[in-house]
Amino acid sequence: MIKAGLILAFLAASALTSAPHAQSSAVSACVEDVKAQCSGVPPGEGRIKTCVKSHLSDLSRTCRTLLLRSGPVIRVCAADFKRDCSGVKPGGGRMEKCMRAHLPDVGAPCKEALARIAVYGR
Repeated sequence: MIKAGLILAFLAASALTSAPHAQSSAVSACVEDVKAQCSGVPPGEGRIKTCVKSHLSDLSRTCRTLLLRSGPVIRVCAADFKRDCSGVKPGGGRMEKCMRAHLPDVGAPCKEALARIAVYGR
């Protein structure tokens, strides 16, 4: 129970200290990744966002890290990260490394939030 509390505290602290900066940085860091993965996808009707969701594991480490630091992603993905990273001691980048490693395992709402931030910045 203590580890789960530490994870949620880490996620909340990350959301409070870096959310606006992380969101704008995530968009900047992810632009080239989105272009590389989804260049042949015509814009509109959420097609690019759908493409990004299917290529989350293919995004650069920088892009994925900044996405994971954004406030909306932290809130939506908290249960996924708690499930997958509860045994990880916070600090030294260990939590982010664990979360990046488990991106393929996150649920649909988390993938939706990650893709929305990568494409739209919100």
